[in-house]
Amino acid sequence: RQRQMCIRDSSGTVLTAIAICLAGCEMDYSISSNSSQGDNDYFEEPISERSAKYSGALDTSNQFVERFSAGEWEAVTALMDPRLREKAPLEVLQNMHEAVLSNFGPLVEYKPMQWGFATHTNVENVVICTKIVVHAKSETFYVLKFEDDGRYNRIMGFNIWPRENDAPVSQAVARFFESK
Repeated sequence: RQRQMCIRDSSGTVLTAIAICLAGCEMDYSISSNSSQGDNDYFEEPISERSAKYSGALDTSNQFVERFSAGEWEAVTALMDPRLREKAPLEVLQNMHEAVLSNFGPLVEYKPMQWGFATHTNVENVVICTKIVVHAKSETFYVLKFEDDGRYNRIMGFNIWPRENDAPVSQAVARFFESK
């Protein structure tokens, strides 16, 4: 299902964030691990031994950030689960891209080895990968949902939100599961 949410930034301006999810976004979760240096989640480091099994999710997430930001729709849809492609045809993706550009500005940077992984506690076989992405107007969270199949090469759902007040990756994951 597709969801559109309005979020207020620190100045009170309403920002539109888009979320697409196949199912199960309102679940409990546990953080497996994330790259960080103290309070700084926007930090690159190699994937920990505990999270090495999720390296495919990080690779796919990085590809998604690059391809979505560049408007490379064929490459974006190739990264999506076929069921998600049905929910988010080309027109929906292009509208989401325009909303991201309008609200957050163009992509400035992201760190390929910045990562956060979470799993559901109530639903097996799902992994979330969270990326912090810097756009011209604000930092954002890209939160991507994968089937826990060991490959992590097809995205089942994703959200893009503003990162407010240097919010940690754990808050982005919580917001993903609490979104309506």
